[in-house]
Amino acid sequence: MELQFSTKLTYVPKFRGNREAAESDRIVVTYRNPTVAMKARLLPRPELRFRYDAQGNVQGGETVVVQDRKTLIDGMLVRIEGLVCTIDGERKIITDAKGLWEAPAALDELIDELAEFFRSELDSKVDEKN
Repeated sequence: MELQFSTKLTYVPKFRGNREAAESDRIVVTYRNPTVAMKARLLPRPELRFRYDAQGNVQGGETVVVQDRKTLIDGMLVRIEGLVCTIDGERKIITDAKGLWEAPAALDELIDELAEFFRSELDSKVDEKN
């Protein structure tokens, strides 16, 4: 059996009506097609926490999963096309994760969307219908 894959994929964010914009004005994100190693490295591992009484008996517990969007975006994002911000009259083109983290907080919604999308890509299963 021979399977074919691409190492890079693209995503058009919904951020601020981006998908409805003219194709030449859209933000397009290129990201790494997840590998097994990336899934192991980027997906959070649950942390189990237990509470004990003075005698050492378990009183209860909880599972905590911390999602780090910076780790996801830094690990998956290859490049951004079409994202331009004007800051104090100066035009700034954002093309990578570093530029995204240094951008104004107004782009926080875009960062959240990308992190959620990348998380879903890492969690997705291949449809194996015959």
